[in-house]
Amino acid sequence: MGWFDAVEMFSVLACVNPSNIPMCIFTDLFMLSTQPMVKAAVALLKKYSIISASSATATRFNVHPLVQRAAQLSLDAEETQSRLTDVLTVLKNYFLPEGRNKNLMKFIVLHAESAWSYALKDDALIREFNEFPTHLCMELHFREKYDQELKIILESLPSIERVLGSKHLVTIALKCSHAWALYELKQNLKSFEILKEILPLAEKELGSRSSVTTMILTLIEFHLDDQGKHDEEMKIIDEIVVIHMAKHGSEHPKTLGVLHGKACALVNLGRVDEAVELFRNVYEVRKRVLGQDRASTLITMQLLGAALLYKKEFEEALGIYEALYESKKRRLGKNNPSTLKMLKLLRVCKVELKKKVSE
Repeated sequence: MGWFDAVEMFSVLACVNPSNIPMCIFTDLFMLSTQPMVKAAVALLKKYSIISASSATATRFNVHPLVQRAAQLSLDAEETQSRLTDVLTVLKNYFLPEGRNKNLMKFIVLHAESAWSYALKDDALIREFNEFPTHLCMELHFREKYDQELKIILESLPSIERVLGSKHLVTIALKCSHAWALYELKQNLKSFEILKEILPLAEKELGSRSSVTTMILTLIEFHLDDQGKHDEEMKIIDEIVVIHMAKHGSEHPKTLGVLHGKACALVNLGRVDEAVELFRNVYEVRKRVLGQDRASTLITMQLLGAALLYKKEFEEALGIYEALYESKKRRLGKNNPSTLKMLKLLRVCKVELKKKVSE
């Protein structure tokens, strides 16, 4: 037992990164039913110095780049394609919600990057796994690894567009990811240019209510807010509100998030009365649907309180800040800077109310 598995594992080394290779990849890849079978194969590879590990119980191991090159040379084109198909299939599952393991994802991403870079040389693999780079980019974005994400996008886009065409969902989605990564890296001019270029194409090919089109509109709205173009921003927000209302309903977290953003835009336009009313509505629904202590509920409360202070509606603002203070004290402690800030605003409201009564 072990020789066959060891030979199979050796061929996989051609497709992954030579560092921090998790044993679970092989368990999933070869459908090995027991951990001892994996350990037996690993033991053989270690015995002949094909791989190395920090300890006998290590769950990850390394391979020397020269050994990896030998593994690559041992496979012909058809075998390489077959092995990459197996590896990409296993790695893809880790990006799905049901397969995601946050403790492993740092290492899975490392090997997904390597496997995909090899796959980019094969048009058939690009077609079969065309969504792989979008899953990988989403994970990198989630981990705030924007430079890595940008690298994957720039490596992938020419091949993706050549094989799938400029009108394909994945091509447009990857260009949207490109713009988003650039935005996070403060390369706003290039990001905005990409978004303006792909919006008409997305609306025509994917539909005005597709998730990719909605994301493009959302990023455009971010840019317009940064540019202080709040009238244009409001038009985009209204489009997004209509989309989310139709797709999710008025009480869905995504819809509430857009309505919260609309209230902020109303403040920027000086339409504070409308903003207060919208903040109130969003707060009441978020409190009921998501809970009083949810972060999004608390953010809406804070902005509602600030708008009420601006309008000098101190009585209602006092109630908001009292609730915020109690929530933050309960969650963060009474001496936390955020809690103390709420206490300060609460006291401001009390002072202003006393002044109002004495006038």
